[in-house]
Amino acid sequence: MIQPPKHTPRWIVFLIDILICLFSITLSFYVRFEFSPSNEFKLLLKSIIPLVLFIRAIHFISFRTFAGLIRYTSTKDAERIFTVTSLGTFVLFIINFINYIANEQFLIPNSILLIDYFITIILLVGSRLTYKAIYYTIRNSELEGEKILIIGVEQFAAAVKRAIDKETLSGIKIVGFIDPYNRQEGNKIEDVEIYGTNKIEYLIQKYDVSKIILASKNIDPNRKNKIIEKCLALNIKVQTVPDASVWINGELNVKQIKNIRIEDLLERPPIVLDKKRIQEYIKGKVVLVTGAAGSIGSEMVRQISRFHPKKIILFDVAETPLYELELELKESLHFF
Repeated sequence: MIQPPKHTPRWIVFLIDILICLFSITLSFYVRFEFSPSNEFKLLLKSIIPLVLFIRAIHFISFRTFAGLIRYTSTKDAERIFTVTSLGTFVLFIINFINYIANEQFLIPNSILLIDYFITIILLVGSRLTYKAIYYTIRNSELEGEKILIIGVEQFAAAVKRAIDKETLSGIKIVGFIDPYNRQEGNKIEDVEIYGTNKIEYLIQKYDVSKIILASKNIDPNRKNKIIEKCLALNIKVQTVPDASVWINGELNVKQIKNIRIEDLLERPPIVLDKKRIQEYIKGKVVLVTGAAGSIGSEMVRQISRFHPKKIILFDVAETPLYELELELKESLHFF
């Protein structure tokens, strides 16, 4: 069993952030004076470093920017860092203004504060994203999990990849995106190649794909059903992505990705059946289902078996899926 990785202690994250701020204000001074500051400004730098670090530390502690797990860094974390850094720089500008009123000179050149502001944001956010990228690169190389394909090349498809990448212990590897209309074949989404629909079977066999996630909302129903039928015929599990309106905090969670339902294939709301009339019609009778091994046929068999027919005759040219359906019915429904 894979043990969950330990997270970096918060005090270390806090210390690294302070060191980044120290580097940022120092670099800002040298950039402002083209890397040749006078001795006077070197002394000024030494005198203002404690003030800058104190202001930054107070805001880091107040907003707890160090509390989140870095490997789960998201846009929310970036927004928090932007807010905290902006407030800290604003306070430094206020102190600068007060000092100018009192002594008729700025404590810190305003240009240095602006340079420091941008460098601090870039380094704080960039360091977290770099750590996250390195972490998942190493983590995914250590784990041997299932291989999946994503149907779609839109924002939904990219969101699915990011959601999977966030899963610490999934070990899932995305081997490719499938463009339903074969227009983006040969391009890439976040370093993962896009293939045409004619490569689905080839990719499944090459990478031993076990699951396909349907992440395209603008695909023609007939085209979608053909893709799904092809995948199901190859015994590949097919899952779908919910609408963006139900995502958590605007981000997709892997747990929201569900197995495809029969109504997803029909492209319309499911019809509520009159179970009493169906029971009267089927109970005690012999029922023949043609195409019983297909996705729709097998679902019909499962539904019919619940109404207690005398016998169900399954007919299909696909022998293996038909046999597997028979085993499923014997095991779960105890019908035969």
